[in-house]
Amino acid sequence: MSELEEWYADYEDVLKEKHAGKDGNKHYVRPRLRAAYFSLKRFAPWLWTYEKYSDMSIPNTNAGIESLNSRLKTTMRVHSGITADRRKKLLENFIATHY
Repeated sequence: MSELEEWYADYEDVLKEKHAGKDGNKHYVRPRLRAAYFSLKRFAPWLWTYEKYSDMSIPNTNAGIESLNSRLKTTMRVHSGITADRRKKLLENFIATHY
């Protein structure tokens, strides 16, 4: 049993706890905690991929791709009036030039 599964076994009742809302429906008391747990459970196999394949030099953050997305958004904002075809060519050229 993984540490995450052990944690869930200890706190399962807390995660499943509900209360009646103002609308009369039952709602989870800690929805953000539930969301965090289920995200960890779902994505755990991929969280430390960069360590498993250290020979591939995979970055441990997504800062590089976020930087690319930011620059692409800025480029698209500056050229907002171009056609879809020219926009595609602009993006292809931008990525080819910078990466």
